[in-house]
Amino acid sequence: VGSQVVRGVSGGEKRRVSIAVEVVGFKPLLFLDEPTSGLDSAAAFQVVKFLKRLTRNLNTTVVATIHQPSVKVFELFDDLLILAYGDPVYFGTAGNLERHMNSLGYQVPPHETAAEFVLDLINADFADDPEPAKEQIREISARSMQQCPIPAAQTGYGTLHTSWGAGFCSQLIVLLKRGFVNAVRNWVYYWARIAMFLALALLAGTVWFDLGNSFASVQNRFGVLFFIVAFPCFMAVAGIPGFLEERSVIMRELHAGYYSSFLYALSSLITSLPFIILLAFSFCAVQYYLNGLNPPFERWITYTGVFFSAIWCAENFMLVFPALVPIFVIALTLAAFANGFVMMLQGYFVRFDDIPKFWIWGHYISYQKYAFEALCKNEFDGLVFNCDRTSTGACNCFYLDDLQSSCQFRGETVLAAYGYEDVSIVAWVMVLLGMAFIYRIIFWLLVEWHAHRGLK
Repeated sequence: VGSQVVRGVSGGEKRRVSIAVEVVGFKPLLFLDEPTSGLDSAAAFQVVKFLKRLTRNLNTTVVATIHQPSVKVFELFDDLLILAYGDPVYFGTAGNLERHMNSLGYQVPPHETAAEFVLDLINADFADDPEPAKEQIREISARSMQQCPIPAAQTGYGTLHTSWGAGFCSQLIVLLKRGFVNAVRNWVYYWARIAMFLALALLAGTVWFDLGNSFASVQNRFGVLFFIVAFPCFMAVAGIPGFLEERSVIMRELHAGYYSSFLYALSSLITSLPFIILLAFSFCAVQYYLNGLNPPFERWITYTGVFFSAIWCAENFMLVFPALVPIFVIALTLAAFANGFVMMLQGYFVRFDDIPKFWIWGHYISYQKYAFEALCKNEFDGLVFNCDRTSTGACNCFYLDDLQSSCQFRGETVLAAYGYEDVSIVAWVMVLLGMAFIYRIIFWLLVEWHAHRGLK
């Protein structure tokens, strides 16, 4: 259909899409507000002709408002209710309108349709003296209701049975197809982000280029690993405008009962996976070896898996805020604050032992803690570093272990100094994935809550 960035269909085509979306549910009662507005005469005729066929084939009742219909369109309607300033002027079949107006003493001119004549007759907005014109309209209404009274409403109410028009799998397949099509077409949401991630990978790769195995490279490694966790995860805020852009459509479709909020949350989760995987692999393929990190290929695979888990968790975390407050500025502010909070307490800026006790809980709920510690474990485990030497050539080792005699130290010694020696990469990745699912469940519940509020 289009967006602010991608040019979509025309106004008339959007109108037809809106009608098609309503029709696809095969509802027994269909309300349409000016379905032919914005359409040319040929398109308007085809739309109304289709609605006519819908009432016959599917036993659907269509209630529509329409302005200035052509003769061919007007003749397609079965029953007609004409209102003027809230008062009924005519109720009956469309074909009987001209005879009815003649019986009231108003002759339809030879070269004018009954619909055009009646609309001109009951419009007092452009009369030289509106009051007599409105009095005439009230008189027409009173006489019409004597001849063609509106039937009294029947007492009692039937039972409205609501059910999904398609099964779970069918709805999921349709939502997945739409999600993938939108993702491919909306170059800002994913493709621009992939380009931005590649640029960021080149920047990180060249700033921390070929770190080597010196003592100074230890701190540089911590710096690049913190940056890799913090900044790309912070960039997940780019998902906020993407959700807000489609939110009005989603809420309208949820209110209409096309699918459940659970299916929407599930389909958007699955749709995002291939693009997040592409983001992770493209970023790590460039950045990892430029930095000269732990060489074995299996280390790169593990690194990429942890990085993917981190940014996927961040993506789901960021979606909670626009789902809670669907106002871009407020959602962005809350997301930025939350990201700053988890970044501050993840253990890089402040060591775990130095975090005040009343903030310890923040350390454990920080997804960046688990990503950072897992990347550190993957990087330092198995590496050997060279100690610094003094001006006299003497060995000056800050980290002491069994390699001190050769003026070296192990990466495991560094991990032990920071309390990361017992980190389980698999366990920490499972925590990240679990947090991602928890955030997605919160997102689903918030969408369901807003959809339920809209139905009240």
